[in-house]
Parts: sequence; C-alpha cells; structure tokens
Amino acid sequence: MASELIRFTAKVSKVIGSLFTAKGRHFLVCRSRAIWPGFYLALAGLYRATFARHQCVIIVIGSLGKTTTTRATLRAFHLPEGNALENPNNGYSLAHTFMEIPRRQKMVVLEVGISRPGSMRSITKPLRPDGIVFTCVATEHIYSFRDIAHIAEEKATAIEALRPGGRVVINGDDPLVCAAVARFNVPVTTFGYDSGNDFRGLSWSLDWPRSGRLRLVSHGHEHELETELLSQASSYALLAAWATAHTWGLADGDIHRGLTGLPASSGRLQRVLSPSGAWILRDDFKSTYETIHLALDVLAQLPGRRIVVIGGIDAAPIPQKVAYETIARRIGGIADALVVVHGTWRNYYKTELNRQLASDSRLGQVTVVHSAAEAIAALRGTLGTGDIV
Repeated sequence: MASELIRFTAKVSKVIGSLFTAKGRHFLVCRSRAIWPGFYLALAGLYRATFARHQCVIIVIGSLGKTTTTRATLRAFHLPEGNALENPNNGYSLAHTFMEIPRRQKMVVLEVGISRPGSMRSITKPLRPDGIVFTCVATEHIYSFRDIAHIAEEKATAIEALRPGGRVVINGDDPLVCAAVARFNVPVTTFGYDSGNDFRGLSWSLDWPRSGRLRLVSHGHEHELETELLSQASSYALLAAWATAHTWGLADGDIHRGLTGLPASSGRLQRVLSPSGAWILRDDFKSTYETIHLALDVLAQLPGRRIVVIGGIDAAPIPQKVAYETIARRIGGIADALVVVHGTWRNYYKTELNRQLASDSRLGQVTVVHSAAEAIAALRGTLGTGDIV
C-alpha cells in the first residue's frame, strides 16, 4: 500500500512538474487555450501572495511602446532585460515570466497586453502590481472595442489591482490616458513634452546615422541622453523609464547611466546596415495605422534615396479605404520608390498611388510583389550606400 502511494505521488508530481516545461506549456496552450492561461494566472496569483509578496511589481500597459518602455525601465533600474524582447505580455507566458524571475530580485517590471474587453482585470488581479506605467492609447485591437476611448478605459482598469500605496506613471501628453486615469483616486506622476508634466522632455534631435538625443528636466535639473532610438515618439519610453525609476527612489545619475545608449527593440524602427551600404529601418513588428505614420515621420527626416516596403494595415481604422489612401499619399510625398506586398489591401492603395505617380510627387516607382521573399528579390542589386529602406 505504501509503495503504491509513493508511485501515485511520484506520478502526480511528474504531471504537475511537466506543466512548467516548455513542451508541457506548448501542449496545454494548444489543447486548451481558454482554460490553461487562467490556470497559470491563478498560479501566479498564489505565487505573488506568498513567495513574491515582498517584490515590487511594476507593469507597463498601453497600445504602443510597451516593449521599449519595459526594456528602458529595466535598464533604468539596472536590471537584466531577460526575455522582454520576446513580448511575453499575456496569459500563461506573462505568468510564467513572472514566476521565473528570481525572488531575490526586489524590483520586477512586466509588460502587460490585452486584446479584448475584460481581459485587463483577469491579468492584473493576480499580479497585484505596486506601480503602473501607462504609455499611450491607439487603434490597435479597435475592432474588439466600441471606440478608442473604450480602449483607454479598459487599460486603466489595471489600477483597480494596485496594492495599497501603489502609484501610476502616465503619459501626460495623451488626453485619453489622462481622462481614463482621472477616474481613480491614486497618486499620479506624469511624463511628456507638455509644460505641465512632472518629467518633461525639452527637445529631441536625431544625429543620423549615429544616435538620437533627448534633453529632459527632472525636478529642476536638465539632463541629456544619447540613445539608438530614432524617433521622438520612442523617446517617450525614456521619459517613462526616468519618471518611474525616480518615483521609486533612484538618483538621476544612476538612471542616466542605465538609459544611456539604449538600443532599439527588435523590429521597432531598428537600424540595420546592409552589406550594400544601405540602411534598413526594420519596423516590421507591428503594422498599425499609427506606427506606419511614426515610421514615415522618421524616414521623412533622413537624407538619401528612400524606399518603402509595405503590406496591409493591422486593424485599419474605419473607413479602411481612407486610412490606406492617407498612407499612400504620405508615401508619395516622402519615398522615391515603393514595394507593395500584394494582398486584399492592394486595391485600397491603388487609386491614390496612381494619382501620386501621375502628379509631381516624389514617388517615381511602384513595384508589386506577392511575398517578403519577392520584396527582397526586387530590391537585391538595386541598393547602394546611403539608400534607406
């Protein structure tokens, strides 16, 4: 009887242990997508209430810039980035990331993403964060929500999960973020370029192709940061990280050392030098309406021949035809050549692109391909030193 009990206990332990292996997680998620993420989040909640109760947990929420802000905040606290670039920001992957962080690490920074109404509460309640960083609100996942204001309200429900004494650090330049957070009675620290922010950016400049420079004010003292980030929009991640680290007690000098030289996140306006001498601006991680505009803003500032490779718009705002025509019009005034990856969106681009080609716009050539591999083939042999793709 005793031997049978031992074997049974060993078998149960083995089954439970398999849940924490990569193979076990993959099996469970593929078989039961609705059940097991909740199981892991509940397990993370139990872990938070016991072994991790002394850790300070800060979560980063928002539509855009979460990964870069998370990485910047980790660097500001002089913490390892871990798998932040892998974007484990939802369900079981987020819970597992949290539970894998060593308990001796007193400060924890996690990215939290959502895709539908009600999901923010289910994710943040087990984590019981001590702090929240709210980056901005955009149209990503807009089809799951009534409107963009509803997205802001859903994300702000994370504040309900704050532990006593928790604080919120928000983008003070985003009126939707400010309005959503104002519904809660919680201490708020703001960052941004507007004059009323607690941590304020004074200027942003790009010294292409070397670096970007941010001048900011922190409690009356001016600082200058050099970084590999390329856009003023991405500099909000630096301001958010500075505001967060300062709010949790770090000195300006320590924050400055941590943030200096922050590289771009993979696939988010990431600068890559090709063998031909041309610069590739990889912005392929997301293709939402706002991120396309932000990438074109950067491209418009840069010297040399400009080539755009583009496909569809993720969750294009309605009316979609207007969104595509707006992007095509901007490309016409910025790029010398365009490569369009074929899809249902091609006809949305077509009319406006023909108009741009027939006018005196900068755009001189449009090539249509059917895959990323064909896009690479179309560009091979045509790029030279100083070209920007």
